[in-house]
Amino acid sequence: VAIINYNCNRFLLLSLSSYHINANICNFSETNVARLGQVSQSSKYGNAKPENAIDGNRASNFNQGSCACTNNNLNPWWRLDLLKTYKINTVTITNRQDCCPERINGAEIRIGNSLNDNGNANPRCAVISSIAPGASQTFACNGMEGRYINIIIPGRTEYLTLCEVEVDETNVARLGQVSQSSTYGNAKPENAIDGNRASNYNQGSCACTNNNLNPWWRLDLLKTYKINTVTITNRQDCCPERINGAEIRIGNSLNDNGNANPRCAVISSIAAGASQTFACNGMEGRYINIIIPGRTEYLTLCEVEVDGTLSGKSCPILLVCSGLNEHIMGFGVLLITLMLIFATFQRLMSLHKHHYSWENRIPDTL
Repeated sequence: VAIINYNCNRFLLLSLSSYHINANICNFSETNVARLGQVSQSSKYGNAKPENAIDGNRASNFNQGSCACTNNNLNPWWRLDLLKTYKINTVTITNRQDCCPERINGAEIRIGNSLNDNGNANPRCAVISSIAPGASQTFACNGMEGRYINIIIPGRTEYLTLCEVEVDETNVARLGQVSQSSTYGNAKPENAIDGNRASNYNQGSCACTNNNLNPWWRLDLLKTYKINTVTITNRQDCCPERINGAEIRIGNSLNDNGNANPRCAVISSIAAGASQTFACNGMEGRYINIIIPGRTEYLTLCEVEVDGTLSGKSCPILLVCSGLNEHIMGFGVLLITLMLIFATFQRLMSLHKHHYSWENRIPDTL
């Protein structure tokens, strides 16, 4: 298997088995929340601004202009402000390719909500022992919570160069849009995906409908996901039994406001203020509904978290050469790339001729 990064956020996946060649196109993780944030760094070397590290481009040659870099400072750092608290699954860092890959050695990834010492005092996710030139390496942070993600080289004077930083969030609910059947006071539906499990209603972090028949809340993930689990936090200060009998439904239909989609689970009860996780075992859907069917009730949700992956997406990020000499593999990859470029060119020319063959029509532009 070989993988070519052929533009800023897509891969061409080539697999060779015996004499057969298969080519597929894959995307980076689409739960990369880094690009939603704001960035800063301790200093800036030339035009290597901090934003370069979240531009979606893993180009690792410094002269391509897609790397962030500080001056040669003591304790240089780079910081990403996600603007709200996230649960961080992984952080992926792409190192410089054309020079000095050892500069990244010993850098630390820190995650938290404090700006003490510019955020560099937050809990540590990982220490980077080394990253090969031009390589992208992923570090598991296992759901660490934080608004700020810092990368710092502590204890020495160094340039900090980052050609790309990607942050994968475990809770895909926060990437979506929400609605509900009605809104009680200020208990808007967005409160249930604000990243805050505070379960006292007066803290202002719970969503709540009016006392309606069949009240519902809906999350639109904007794309189809495979849903592993849904975690719901119940109200603590009053009426925890209101959630009893609620159903979690997942699917791609908006029939009956999404409430007719297949059922993942029925909530028998959730203790006051508790968070309970329901396994949905890879059910696929764009919409996640929570509905109390068959009775008039308030539906109160203090937090809804969704663990899932984009449907049909599975893209490794490391180059693996298996069963073939690396030089042969490299030549094969180059050959296939040229073939695909030629095929794409032929297709474009075919479309061009097709557009111009229509009589009495203004030719389409490419």
